Amino acid sequence: MGLITALKDLFFLFLIQRSPYFDQRYYLHHNPDVQQAGVNPLKHYYRWGWKEGRNPSPLFDTNYYLTQNKDVRDAGAHPLVHYLRYGILEHRPCLPSPIDPPQAAAIHPLDLRAGEPPLLPAEFFRSHGQIASPPTKAHEIAVILHVFYPEIFSEIAAYLSNLEGEFDLYVSLPDTLAPATALAEHIFAAFPHAQITIAENRGRDILPFIRILKAIQPLDYSCLLKLHTKQSPHRDDGQLWRKEVYDQLIGSKAVVSQVIDRLLTDRQAGILGPKGHVLNNQLYIGGNAANLSGLADRAGIQHWQNDPFYFVAGTMFWAKPAVFQWIDRVDLKISDFEPEPIDADGAMVHSVERFLGLAALKLGFKLLEVDQHGHITEPSPDFIYQYAPIPQVPLLSHRSQQPFCRKSVTFFSAYQEEYAIEYLRITAPLRQAGIEIIPGVHAGEVKPDMVLQGDAVIFQREFPQNIAAYDQIINLAKHAGKPVIYELDDLLFSLPEQHPERLAAAYTSSLLPMLTAVVEADLVTVPTRHLQAFLRPFNPHVAILPNYLDDSLWSLKPPVLRENKEKPLVIGYMGSSSHLPDLEIIAPVLIELLSRYPGQLEVWIWGTRPPDSLRALPQVKWVPSPSNNYKEFVRYFQTQSADIFVAPLVDNSFNRCKSPLKFFEYSALGVAGVYSKVAPYQSVITHGHDGLLAASPQEWLDHLLKLVEDDEYRFELAKNAQNTVNAKWLLSKNTQQWTEIFDHLPELVTSRPETKSKLAEIIRSITHQQQGAHLKHQKEINELTHQLQRTVAELSLLNAEIRDIDRRKYLNFSTRLQRVSSIFRPLNRLMSYHKNQVPGRAADWKIKIKRRLLLPRDTRLILQSGLFDETWYREKYPDVSAAHQPAVRHYLLFGGFEGRDPSPHFSSSWYLGTYPDVRSAGVNPLLHYIRFGKAESRMPRATLDVRQPPVEFPATTPEKILQSSDLVPLIQHALKFDRYVLSISHNNYLTETTGGVQVYIARQQKSLFSQGVSYLHLFPNKFNLYLLEQHSQFLIGINIDGVYLGVSEVDQVLAALRQLDGLALESFHIHHLMGFNIHAVEQILEFSNRQAEFWLHDFFSLCPSYHLLRNDVEYCGAPSLDSNACGICKYGLLRKQQLPTLQNLFAKYDLTVIAPSNFSLNLWQTKFPYQGSNSKVVPLLTIRWTEPIQVNPSRDHLSIGYIGFPLEQKGWKTWMDLTDTLRADDRYRFYHFSSVKGTPGNYKRIHVAVTPAKPTLMIDNLIKENIDVAFLWSVVPETFSFTLHESLAAGCFIVTNKKSGNIQDFLHQHPQHGIVLDHENDLLDLLSGDGLISLVQEYQRNGKPTGALVHDSPQE
Repeated sequence: MGLITALKDLFFLFLIQRSPYFDQRYYLHHNPDVQQAGVNPLKHYYRWGWKEGRNPSPLFDTNYYLTQNKDVRDAGAHPLVHYLRYGILEHRPCLPSPIDPPQAAAIHPLDLRAGEPPLLPAEFFRSHGQIASPPTKAHEIAVILHVFYPEIFSEIAAYLSNLEGEFDLYVSLPDTLAPATALAEHIFAAFPHAQITIAENRGRDILPFIRILKAIQPLDYSCLLKLHTKQSPHRDDGQLWRKEVYDQLIGSKAVVSQVIDRLLTDRQAGILGPKGHVLNNQLYIGGNAANLSGLADRAGIQHWQNDPFYFVAGTMFWAKPAVFQWIDRVDLKISDFEPEPIDADGAMVHSVERFLGLAALKLGFKLLEVDQHGHITEPSPDFIYQYAPIPQVPLLSHRSQQPFCRKSVTFFSAYQEEYAIEYLRITAPLRQAGIEIIPGVHAGEVKPDMVLQGDAVIFQREFPQNIAAYDQIINLAKHAGKPVIYELDDLLFSLPEQHPERLAAAYTSSLLPMLTAVVEADLVTVPTRHLQAFLRPFNPHVAILPNYLDDSLWSLKPPVLRENKEKPLVIGYMGSSSHLPDLEIIAPVLIELLSRYPGQLEVWIWGTRPPDSLRALPQVKWVPSPSNNYKEFVRYFQTQSADIFVAPLVDNSFNRCKSPLKFFEYSALGVAGVYSKVAPYQSVITHGHDGLLAASPQEWLDHLLKLVEDDEYRFELAKNAQNTVNAKWLLSKNTQQWTEIFDHLPELVTSRPETKSKLAEIIRSITHQQQGAHLKHQKEINELTHQLQRTVAELSLLNAEIRDIDRRKYLNFSTRLQRVSSIFRPLNRLMSYHKNQVPGRAADWKIKIKRRLLLPRDTRLILQSGLFDETWYREKYPDVSAAHQPAVRHYLLFGGFEGRDPSPHFSSSWYLGTYPDVRSAGVNPLLHYIRFGKAESRMPRATLDVRQPPVEFPATTPEKILQSSDLVPLIQHALKFDRYVLSISHNNYLTETTGGVQVYIARQQKSLFSQGVSYLHLFPNKFNLYLLEQHSQFLIGINIDGVYLGVSEVDQVLAALRQLDGLALESFHIHHLMGFNIHAVEQILEFSNRQAEFWLHDFFSLCPSYHLLRNDVEYCGAPSLDSNACGICKYGLLRKQQLPTLQNLFAKYDLTVIAPSNFSLNLWQTKFPYQGSNSKVVPLLTIRWTEPIQVNPSRDHLSIGYIGFPLEQKGWKTWMDLTDTLRADDRYRFYHFSSVKGTPGNYKRIHVAVTPAKPTLMIDNLIKENIDVAFLWSVVPETFSFTLHESLAAGCFIVTNKKSGNIQDFLHQHPQHGIVLDHENDLLDLLSGDGLISLVQEYQRNGKPTGALVHDSPQE
């Protein structure tokens, strides 16, 4: 009996431990006596804790379960064990419902009859359903949060971390939310001391806010923060709206600190709203006047109608509680608020939204606004809200203070609104000026009839190339008397030769239509005088509307003196992809500066790809533009920093017409700059006062040296530049220019000269003739293309017929073959029975019969497929060897039909079971797959079913799982230094030494150790290919300074580290997440001050298929989650679970992305859904070129090497086809260098196993065998490629394809080292002729360029 009891206890302990209802950390936190006693918390709860009424986690209430289930209590059963075994299935509750009495009165609608009682204060419940009414105060800040969209809660929780826990959280949940219990548990898990109330779904976020205010007023908080889960599903920009508000209210600790400080020190500061969301009530009264009057009357506010005041649109803000003194006087009731759904304007919630501002004003408080940097300013009275319709009321201009009438314009866009061109020239200035923009293009379709909706018509840049639509718009506008405005921001008629757009066919086809528009428009608007002078000969009405800095988007960051002189000084540049020639102007100057200040200076380039001369320098950092969306880019760029900015510009007619926008944007960041001495910058910069102008390389060098050496001068220059921008170049101060233009437009329409129409008619006629000729030519091309397609289709049909005939012949023969074989099977069994008597004769006789029946061709196909492993087959099936059977023939005639597998890579039984047509045809399964199945996209074996548990690998069972008490002395002894770095990866780099990740970690550990920094490495004890579920249990292995310590759990390791005094964690590195769960990673991030460096060793963070291979076969490129490609992939469902999880991780924590190459970073940034992270490129190694190796001129052949594992994604199949095709070509010798044996073929195998002890073994062997060409044909993108660098160091010329990732990217930058081909056909053409030989001869003309691998110091 004792043994049975012990086994039951073990089983129940295991059951509790594996469930989500036991949280060891929670149990120890709420039961410190257990922690002090050093008792195992799981065993304590199982034996004693439940009897003492202790709870195992926030998800299970012990006393509640026993109280509610008398049968369990009377039986003396363990409550959690009972719940896990029976209670879940019987749907017994394990937590009190948050809407059980006594909260019911606060949840259900009150009686709405006459004599309705006053609005009651909110009642709250806490964790485990404990009532806490009245609420309790623990901090000086109250956060009031309404959660209508549960999916947004995690996002808000991440933002609230910037308050560092110094707040009391009050949460209201609508009673329509189901299940409220689950959401409450989620909230309590994140904020254990939260106080939650359930509210009727009425009055949106306003009514619950008022009820909570009534409840907490007596607590006398210093300030409060009001938030809600804004979603706005009816708007495309709802998410952008929400993020903008959260960023500006609680986006960083600095913002929170600035807001609280202002509220506590400024008596007049009453409400602080997010910048751009604090509006003038006179512009946005909407349909709320009647309700607002009623509220004012209740509060005793009179004669308010002519008083301008502000309110916070969206009702998310910081405030002093004193602002809400009016609550009791106004006496709001539930019946005051309309039931859902409500109108978009004019409802009580919209009126109270405005009344909050009015009441604050009458109490003597101001409404201010705060931006994402913590800068607090007064709102603009004329600000036009981009998230609301243009107000249809008079607006006072800044200068005249005279009202002008609202105007509207129909805009025919050539781009999406988010691009900078449209935002800067159309969207932002017109909105700020209060001019309504009526879109003339809907979902990509031009709607000419929209001309009639606006007061004027405007289009931009290349739009006129849509000739038919343009002509229709112009005719409608003329007929209706609508002014036509053509907006042109660049001299597009004179693009520089090297400009990327100049080569595009769309550019040349748009020139004449654009010229027609210039001539025909009633008004042409341009940003500069030079562009105006160029266009005036074609149209006398060309108005200058300069570019300004949109201060609703940009914040002016005050310049600061540089404090940290140990950190390198940064020279920065920001531009688009077309500015490479501009950067080349100053590239020699920057190189000279970097050489003069080694280790003291860095160059950071955002957007524009650096010139080759700069890209090779480690001090030059390139950050590709994170977004084409101008608003998103501005938000990102304002988070970057530099000490000096540069703005080089080639002096040509195109650039002379540009605007000085970079001066405005650099100055907004509070940074001094050096600018080319060309027209755009000469027009706004006073040299030596607010910027420096350079006309020659020497001047560039002199000015930059001055700024590098003189911190005070740099500070003064930046301060003056920002003053200049603030005084003259802010959009909010210059909107009258747009309104003045609209006032004069009618005059232009009445004075349209006849000559303009004639000139425009001539240009239009030429355009139509050119277009007609082009269409005729295109028609001829299309006809030829169709003919070619028909020919190809006919050939395909013929080929299909031939293949079908061949297939039917094969299937018929195979059927007959199997029938004959079935005749001999009894004979086989008889011969096996008698083989001991006459083994030699019987075996010989059988082999002779089978040789007559076996097709040699089929044998050859199977052997060449790479899917038949003779050694493996004999070991797997010893009866084949015992019977002296040739393995491949046995499989072909018998094994395949018996369900035997030819290798681990093909399952015969699965194939026949999955494809009944193959089984019924009696075809050998592998032979069918080779000849037909693969081409038909049939799978060779079972794929992972995501409904089943992920593939796991056996782990070594540890003798002991180390607890924190065990770890403290072990870690203390193992750590050699007081400073240490913490890292995680998918396996043990001490035992798995061949992968790139493991090699780099080993180098990182040794490098840090040499610098006096210890290295703590954690890895899953059980290797797993996937990210584990959120709270799944797993063990970790521990390495310290290259020594294995043992097995434990993440929380135990962290608990031990917290107990060790005097240790300093330098940084946390996430090298790989495979085999971890996010909960464990977040635990470590919280321990590491919420910061980490996230390494892109592969693309696991984009997809569990970390090579981005769909079904492990074809490169997919990480498509969108809802694509068909993901839908048919075995990794699709896992990816849909993993990607949002990682996106949330990046949003919640400060993760710096480190990539081994620019290519891998660019690919990741374009595919990963969160773009708010910092990033940098750290090459894993570089090459230091040495003396070339002389080549023997008498050699009569090229030696070509395949380097690395023989994997299909590395190009092994192409290699096999190539070497087989060129079998008779004696100009080539083929070699395979690897530690893994590949399919036999026309090559010589060289066994090479690179290890940390022999890091140059591959290079040595490539040199020894005189390899001329490295065949690196990866069909998936390589993030870095060690083999590329090894091959280059050995003097090899590289042959690759355009899919190979960083390999092809390297060759595009250094084309002398190899060639990038488009297709396999190009490869065969290159080798069949003399192309490759000529390229290699040229490459080796002065000897083989060889080098040594330089392992850059790994990042700390």
